[in-house]
Amino acid sequence: MVRYTGRVAKKARAKSADTAGRDEPPPPARAHPAPTALSSLLGQDHAIKVMSGAIRSGRVPHAWVFHGPPGVGKFTAALAFASLLLDPEISIPREGVPTVDPLSAVQRLLRAGAHPDLHVVDRVSCKYASDPDVRRLKQTTIPVEVVREFIVEPCTLAPLVTPGGRAAKVFIVDDGDLLARSSASQNALLKTLEEPDGRTVLILTVTAPERLLPTIRSRSQMVRFGPLRPDDMRRYVGTLGVDLDRATRDVLTEYAAGSPGEFSAAMADGLVSWHERLAPGVMKSLKGKYVPSLGAEISAVIEEAVKAGEDADKLESKEALTRQAARRAFKLIAQVCAREMRETLPRRVESGSADGAVRAIESIARAEQMLNSNVQMLFVAEWLSGELASAGG
Repeated sequence: MVRYTGRVAKKARAKSADTAGRDEPPPPARAHPAPTALSSLLGQDHAIKVMSGAIRSGRVPHAWVFHGPPGVGKFTAALAFASLLLDPEISIPREGVPTVDPLSAVQRLLRAGAHPDLHVVDRVSCKYASDPDVRRLKQTTIPVEVVREFIVEPCTLAPLVTPGGRAAKVFIVDDGDLLARSSASQNALLKTLEEPDGRTVLILTVTAPERLLPTIRSRSQMVRFGPLRPDDMRRYVGTLGVDLDRATRDVLTEYAAGSPGEFSAAMADGLVSWHERLAPGVMKSLKGKYVPSLGAEISAVIEEAVKAGEDADKLESKEALTRQAARRAFKLIAQVCAREMRETLPRRVESGSADGAVRAIESIARAEQMLNSNVQMLFVAEWLSGELASAGG
């Protein structure tokens, strides 16, 4: 028997802990949400028209890029579109939106999240990879290994359900902005787009299409999704069946900025309490008064959101949740700044301090960049609180 002592023993134990569980199989695949009717998509008449026209013509492009702000319905539309493409039993009116028979075999599979030819890929797909090293990644990108295993390779296989619709297989890459962070991932995807299977459709949902390779954009049907109008947002909030007081609804509506997904996420995260905790300190800072507790409070709300996210879904990575929570906190702070700056702009112009508004917003953007560069959260929050006070002064 070989015995390790001292530093060698410590290294051996670390290596054993690091490799423990590497041969464990990935968890069972998550079921995707049940598709909704394309006609029920709020506020996206242009996108619905483009998708309906493609189905009606029978000439469906093999690659699509749905682009627009977060939470405005891109992924919901992609699922609805996929349900129409995969089902041969849809009804196609001469004008208007195609519809499905909810009792068809394809729709039953889709509602159960069990259709084998609908492939949904996102940052959490790392956790389902066959390679244990990929399962250990931090979900801050969609790596090339995920693209190869869950898109490139399945594209070469025959469909598992007898094809009869306008597509035999549909791939949805949700949050394709993470794909854009890896040139290797984009190039692997481009290879598939350059040699498409005539019955395969790929849909990317992104917020910043300019980050995709020009060759990917040129080979894709680009469809823009915009923020919802106030009337559509009111209709959406009405469908939630929740009783919100006016102050809460106003905070959530301002934060959402026409995005149903952002509204729901903010409500679930308790963003109103974030506003109550952060807004007073931000307002004081913008008047030139440094608030020592503000940085710690910013850090605390983010860390609390990360902990709640980890408790809710064990497959989520701490790094990805931190970036998500920080984006929401910084967006809230930016809106508090913008509101205060609007209200005090005449005074600021008169006193020659109007450029402080620009510096405050720039500081918030810089704080998010610092966090994405793995700068420690509390340091970023403390730095931001100081910058806001400086801009306010």
